[in-house]
Amino acid sequence: HYGTMGNAHSHNVYTLNVPAVGVYRLRYFVDTAPETIDSRGEITFSGRVGRPVIVRDLAPGSAPRLDSHATPAAPSPARGVRALSAGQMGADEVLTDAWTAAEWTQPERVPSRINEVGYYAPHVKSIRRSLRLTSTGTLAVQFNYRTGNTRLNLCGLELVDATGNVVASDYHKGYTGNAAEGNIYRFNVPYGGEFTLVYYAQDKDEAITSSGNIRLALTQSDTLHLASQATTQLRGTWSRNTTLRAGDDWKVGSVVGLVAPGQARRSFLAYSERERAVPWRAMPAYISWYELNIDRNNDPNYTGNMHDWQCEEVVRQWKKNLFEPYRTAVNSFVWDDGWDHYGDWTFSPNFPDGFRKADALAREMGSGIGAWLGPVGGYGQSGNYRRAFWNGKGGMQLSNPKYYETFTRAITDLCNNRGYDFRFFKFDGISAQFSAVGPDAGTVGEENAEGIIRAERMVRETIKPDIFFNTTVGTWASPFWFQYTDAVWRQEGDYGETGNQGSDRERWITYRDALVHKNFVKNSPLCPINTLMTHGFILSSHGQVSKNMDYDGIVRELRCAFACGSGMVELYNDYALTNSIRGGRLWGDLAEAIRWQKNNADVLPDAHWVGGNPWTGSRAEVYGWASWNGQKATLALRNPSASAATFRTTLRQALEIPDYVHGSLILSKAFGRQDALTGLNEDTPIDIDAPLTLSFPASSVYVFNGRESSVPAVAVTGVTLTGPEVNVAPGREKALVWDVAPVNATHTAVQWAVADPSIATVDNGVVRGVKDGETTVTVTAEGGHTATVRVKVSTPPYAISFDADATQSGERTVRKVTITDPAQQTPTVLTLGEHPKAYTDLTDRPVKVGAGSVVTIAPEWKGNWMHAYVYIDLNNDGKFDASSPNSPEVAAFTYYKGQAKGENGLTTQGNNNPGMTIPAFALPTTYGTYRLRLKIDWDNLDPAGSTAAGNEILKNRGSITDILLNVVDPTAVNAPTLTPSATAPAYDLTGRRVSTAAPHGLIITGGKKQMR
Repeated sequence: HYGTMGNAHSHNVYTLNVPAVGVYRLRYFVDTAPETIDSRGEITFSGRVGRPVIVRDLAPGSAPRLDSHATPAAPSPARGVRALSAGQMGADEVLTDAWTAAEWTQPERVPSRINEVGYYAPHVKSIRRSLRLTSTGTLAVQFNYRTGNTRLNLCGLELVDATGNVVASDYHKGYTGNAAEGNIYRFNVPYGGEFTLVYYAQDKDEAITSSGNIRLALTQSDTLHLASQATTQLRGTWSRNTTLRAGDDWKVGSVVGLVAPGQARRSFLAYSERERAVPWRAMPAYISWYELNIDRNNDPNYTGNMHDWQCEEVVRQWKKNLFEPYRTAVNSFVWDDGWDHYGDWTFSPNFPDGFRKADALAREMGSGIGAWLGPVGGYGQSGNYRRAFWNGKGGMQLSNPKYYETFTRAITDLCNNRGYDFRFFKFDGISAQFSAVGPDAGTVGEENAEGIIRAERMVRETIKPDIFFNTTVGTWASPFWFQYTDAVWRQEGDYGETGNQGSDRERWITYRDALVHKNFVKNSPLCPINTLMTHGFILSSHGQVSKNMDYDGIVRELRCAFACGSGMVELYNDYALTNSIRGGRLWGDLAEAIRWQKNNADVLPDAHWVGGNPWTGSRAEVYGWASWNGQKATLALRNPSASAATFRTTLRQALEIPDYVHGSLILSKAFGRQDALTGLNEDTPIDIDAPLTLSFPASSVYVFNGRESSVPAVAVTGVTLTGPEVNVAPGREKALVWDVAPVNATHTAVQWAVADPSIATVDNGVVRGVKDGETTVTVTAEGGHTATVRVKVSTPPYAISFDADATQSGERTVRKVTITDPAQQTPTVLTLGEHPKAYTDLTDRPVKVGAGSVVTIAPEWKGNWMHAYVYIDLNNDGKFDASSPNSPEVAAFTYYKGQAKGENGLTTQGNNNPGMTIPAFALPTTYGTYRLRLKIDWDNLDPAGSTAAGNEILKNRGSITDILLNVVDPTAVNAPTLTPSATAPAYDLTGRRVSTAAPHGLIITGGKKQMR
């Protein structure tokens, strides 16, 4: 019949006789001839009428099936409205809830669908409520503002079951305030049970200050199952606000697939590894950032920046200390920020021959080289210099065609034109975001991201398909990056410390891994973690990094850097520190880790997270990494807490083994020196479903290799020690080099013994001299295989406490030493060389000086906050007696423990000491040759250099210079006059200044002895 509806209405009620309970299609008919429809309104129904849930889950061609809860009975009487705190809700019930501003907290994870809405951590907040549902149906949740300075901006609602799975959700933008829109969220409840209801709001647009009420209504509904379509259309959006230029291609991909039950991560990984630019590969790489670059890459004239000779010395040291003794090498030596001419990506004046010599040295051990480039200029002052170069030229951004051409021309030059074995690019910074989940906002951000993708694709397609790209700041936790680059950034600062557990090194490891847990494991769980830039292993005296140099802590960090499964392991270790700690034993630990990675290259691509959160905000949890490929496995676990901890798991859970697989595995120590883990039976079959309760000591790391229980262990066939003899000084350490054969032996642990512990001791292959003498050290491997080495302990002449090959740079570098002797016509100037080191031996250039002369020694010095010490070996016994500040062989110093030896000495420790003015001192009166030592150190009298924790001479950028003095008759030095003036200072025979008015005794004045 005909009816109307408006300000007045007529015949607007329609009555239908429904023949039976069921699901029907309801059609409304309207007449548009009289006028266009522009009204809106509501339609109400009598009786129990609802909209069914339609699910297309039947095979194509199947008949529809109805799951109906409807009955012909009259509607149920209205129930009273209850509060959500009652905890239970049934069909056709209404519950109420409320929120306050203080209840909104940051969730542990932000749903990716909320990211799609446009909101990310830390601007997404949530409230969680427990709720038991006794019926299926449609749950509608309405948020109603009550009070507050700002409206509540909503972005989602989730229903989470007891296992943590999201079973229903609704994500969209909404708000409620004085006005409201989109403030009702609804979804279909698929089944009853215990759930957690999660409300999501965002404070990006404005702070959350409001409070209000929430109305929850569960309406029982029918489910109509219909046949699915033979094909399903998927739609996505790809945005480019730029021009497709003639001759250019835009390539866009998409993927759809199936995952095995309970194996979503591994199923996606199989796809990702197949499609990524280059499959997973072991890529241990030395990177120079801390050792050669940090705080030394900003010189406007380049002189203070990295030099080619420094790079060459680094490679020599790695060849000498890693490759030659262990026959192991890194893949690449990567030269970081500081090699380039600011702005045009050519070489600075410090690299007149580019990387040619460093490349040639690397090739000698089968390694290649790489370089840092900052696509948008880099950081700090050097970044400002580079960007200033592009002012008025379109800007230093990859969306600028001129800059893009310069950038890609530099890439081509390094790869193609110079003959290098070039393997690695570190592309650092396609945006300046501290923590990225996408490109910078706007067109420029999109084009910078697309620009680096385009450049990387160009290199792979036209220059070198297997080049390694480490694309750092500006990438995010998307697995699709790996179709272009090899590694992505973990986010936030290079170095940091998290929590309050353990040393600064332990807190650094926790910081690094907690970011991986947050950004990848939680917020992007399908993104592989098998090739991440985490900043790997840092052992440096430069920059704001770990100052704790405990050997065991360093080894824990090193093993975590490899055991996490990342193919790229960044090695930021200074060779001088690596040489000095435990007699150089860290080189052996590094070689062992590199070999472990290579031996497990067939299983590490499956690397995934195990356990909890390194730092929850209030406590540390046991966590780690595992991998499994059906035959092999790796398992690494860390307790970041400063207290003992317990961890419960099964091998199935830790290794993520599918349900259909059954059996047992055998776990063995991955490294020769590793304690037993309480609760784990090593080297015996463990059922993969057997509960494991593992007890960890404080600050501990354990790494295991796993194999099928039917696979036998690889037996040890022998052990060797390098060299027939080892020389070590009393009180010093020297690392031995040993090899267990074969390289893939299952059990590589060895035992050590020394024939005479009064001469030397041995621990973990590190010999420590006790006193002069000779003894023998024996190593024993599995199966009774042994090897021996002779140890000779003797005191070397003129010992130093650090690596003599260590280089130094910066203002505290001594480049010249001037010796002024009144017996000389002109001062003697000694140049230390073009490439200064921490120790310089100038004894091949004897300096002729007058016997008894009072001389001054002055280093060319522009630094501050250090002290100078001068020693002379008066009895030529090969050592300097510095048992006290008054020892005759301590000739002069500027400051030591509140004392100053000489009139020019400092009065306070903290004196800035510009120019390093050293007190004058008297030379020996006996003719002959004497060794003089000039030491730059901080408040330390040890002639060998300070080794005190926190005051190491190398960390302070101090140095030692040895000079040979040829003491002769003053008349033989061509002095213009030997007669002292009336005001000339006087000294006793120990070099101590005395009053010239002294009535008696032998004094030295004006370079001559006088008796009074």
